[in-house]
Amino acid sequence: MELTTDYFIDDIFQLEAEGIFQDIMVSTLLKKYLKNLNQLKVDRVTQYIKNIFKEYYKLGNLNVLIYDKNTTLYGYAFFFTSPSLSQIYLHKIFVYEQYRNKGLGRKILSDLSDNGTITLLCPKNKENFYVKNNFKYIRSFETSNNKNFQMSKILYTGLSVMCNSSEQNNISIFLLDDTDIKNIANVLRI
Repeated sequence: MELTTDYFIDDIFQLEAEGIFQDIMVSTLLKKYLKNLNQLKVDRVTQYIKNIFKEYYKLGNLNVLIYDKNTTLYGYAFFFTSPSLSQIYLHKIFVYEQYRNKGLGRKILSDLSDNGTITLLCPKNKENFYVKNNFKYIRSFETSNNKNFQMSKILYTGLSVMCNSSEQNNISIFLLDDTDIKNIANVLRI
C-alpha cells in the first residue's frame, strides 16, 4: 500500500472534480445552465471543486491510495479520515477500465480495511460487491433536513450506508451542500 505522490494527485483531483460536476449538473437545479455551458465555465467549476479537495488534502483529511507501476496509474481509493485515523470514509474506488475485473477493487478494500473501520455510501447496484468483500448494509442514506441540503439532497438519493465493521460510529461523510451548489451556480452565471 502506498499513499499517493504528487505525481498523480492533480490528475486524480481533476477526474474526481469532473465526475462530481457531471453529477451536479444532471441531478440538481443547475440543469438549467447546461444549454449555456462552455469550456471556460466547466474549467472554473472543476477548479472550484479541485480547490475543495486540495484544502482537505493539505489538512490531511483527504487521502488517496494509489495502485501504479512505472508511472501508469491502475486505480485508486479516494478517502477521508477522521481525527482518530481509525475511521475511514471511502468516497470512491476507481479502477481504469482496462484494469477492471482483475481483483484490484478487492485489493484496495482489503488494504484500506487494514487501517480501520470503513464506512461508505454506494448505489443499490453496488451493494453486492461490498457485501462480497465483508461489508454490511447499515441503512439507506438520508441527508440532513436542515436548510443547507435542500438543493443538494437529490445528489445523495438512493444511496446505502455500508460498513466493514459492526462497530460503525458516526463519521463525517464528504458532502457538497447548498452553499457549494450556489457557488457553482455563480460560476456558471459568469
